[in-house]
Amino acid sequence: MKTLSAAKPLIFEDKAIIPIEETTVYGKSVFNSSFIYGSKKPSALIILSDGSTKAYNMNFEEVPVENIIDETEGLKELIENIL
Repeated sequence: MKTLSAAKPLIFEDKAIIPIEETTVYGKSVFNSSFIYGSKKPSALIILSDGSTKAYNMNFEEVPVENIIDETEGLKELIENIL
């Protein structure tokens, strides 16, 4: 299962950076044992500056902000509170 979540925003005067993290959880049952393990890695950056909102993937290629907002629970509200 993969989910995206917003980490704590970094706010500098009139600019903000919101890191987006991808969390992946795996589980498996074998006979009478269960194994659960996961990982967390950076996925994207949301940059708020001069009234604009931009999103970048980890290769620093610009991606549509709407895609990240749709996939990340609570991100829209977080951006609205910062602006």
